[in-house]
Amino acid sequence: MTIRGRISVLVAVGCSVLLIAGIALAAKAATTVTIKGPDHVYGYIHSQKAKCLGGRTVRVYKQKGSTQKPSVDKVMDSTTSDRQGSRGNWDIGNPGFPSGKYYAEVTKTSSCQSAFSKTVKF
Repeated sequence: MTIRGRISVLVAVGCSVLLIAGIALAAKAATTVTIKGPDHVYGYIHSQKAKCLGGRTVRVYKQKGSTQKPSVDKVMDSTTSDRQGSRGNWDIGNPGFPSGKYYAEVTKTSSCQSAFSKTVKF
């Protein structure tokens, strides 16, 4: 292989490495959220990225049907999470929610995915 050919291969490999690194950095971090209750409504956020734990908006929905539909379900309350160690904590306190099915959503950010908890009955 000629020197020019080797340089072309090295440039192509270098560009590929930069492209893959850029895609990896641009990918949003996976996130999960939980919900607990009924008298004290709170939960946790888990993510591999520490910046995805605190300062996140969490919404609690009252589920109307048999499945989660944020566009239809009523937002009952929202709060902002705090990072404590390796998890995010969110807490609404005792909101006096009526009996029903509820779930939490943590909203997406520029570097973190959104997530929905499992539905729980209060």
